Amino acid sequence: MTVKINGSEWTVLWVKKNSKKLFCDNVQCFGVTYFDEREIYLDRGLSEKSFRKTAVHEFVHAFLYSYGIDLENAGEDVEENVCEFFENHYKKILKLAAKVVKVWRLDTLVKDIL
Repeated sequence: MTVKINGSEWTVLWVKKNSKKLFCDNVQCFGVTYFDEREIYLDRGLSEKSFRKTAVHEFVHAFLYSYGIDLENAGEDVEENVCEFFENHYKKILKLAAKVVKVWRLDTLVKDIL
C-alpha cells in the first residue's frame, strides 16, 4: 500500500520474517524504513499489537526523515529512542489530547452561551 507523508508517497509492505528487507546492519528487525526508496517493510507474522507498535515505530522514522529532522548525529541511538518512545506511548498521548480537546470544546461552548 502507499501512504503520503509530508507530500511524498511511501510504500508500506508486510513481508515474511526471513525477508532480506527486514535486516538492518546484519540484524533481523520487526520493521525497517528505507529512506532513499521511501519504503517501509514490516514483519507480517507479528501479533496485531506488535505489528501496530512496529508500524508506529517505522512511521516515526519516516516522519522524522520527511520533515527534515535528522537525529542520527544527535548521539548514540537518539533516533531509535525517540521512535521507541512513540511506539510505546502514542495511545496515551492521543487519549490525553482527545480528553483535553473535549474539555476545551465544552468550556468554549459554555463561555459562548454565557
